[in-house]
Amino acid sequence: MIENLPHIRTPTSLLRPWREEDAPSLATYADNPCVAAALRDSFPSPYTLEDANRFIAYARWLSSGAGSGPFPGFPFFPSPGSLSGPSGTSSSEPSPFPSSSPGSPAGSSCRTPTDLLLAIEVDGVAAGGIAVTLLDDVYCRTAEIGYWLGEPFWGRGIMTDAIAAVVPVAFVRLDIVRIQAGVFANNPASMRVLEKCGFVREAVLRNAITKNGVLMDEVMHARFRDR
Repeated sequence: MIENLPHIRTPTSLLRPWREEDAPSLATYADNPCVAAALRDSFPSPYTLEDANRFIAYARWLSSGAGSGPFPGFPFFPSPGSLSGPSGTSSSEPSPFPSSSPGSPAGSSCRTPTDLLLAIEVDGVAAGGIAVTLLDDVYCRTAEIGYWLGEPFWGRGIMTDAIAAVVPVAFVRLDIVRIQAGVFANNPASMRVLEKCGFVREAVLRNAITKNGVLMDEVMHARFRDR
């Protein structure tokens, strides 16, 4: 249930469930080509108020415990590990998060019911988002972390604090042993943020990404329950 989602205070922000009243700030900060450039194409660009309302409805639906069937609308979810801009956020959200299916798929007996989709509140407004999204099938004990942050908030250590705070919570709440993030190769800032938070670089997936017509590598990072 939404009321059971964590509220996590970090030195620089509050991580908390998305609210309907977050839509204007979500649309404002997400509607930035510099943000979208580091995210999957499922992250709308331009990002409208309608997109914001739709994502928040999805996040609240999923967090309500109803997310076991198809959502009555397309769940916008950008890429994990694609931090927008120099603040280095690996992302998947506003859709702030990865593109994997939100529900509990048939046959995934080890899948826990709820992903973590949280707004990053800074100075009283939703300035970005962070999510830990469960994978499925044989990957059902792996999750993907994604995040993004509005450009006015870059360079303040906000995303580093957010990732450092949410990862231990995810390992406690979810039946997972691994959290991973695939970062676009042109986003070294995101890689530095992940590595500050205990993620290790595992592999380079050659020519795995095509973004804005440019072919590039994806750099896979992971952190494990026992770290």
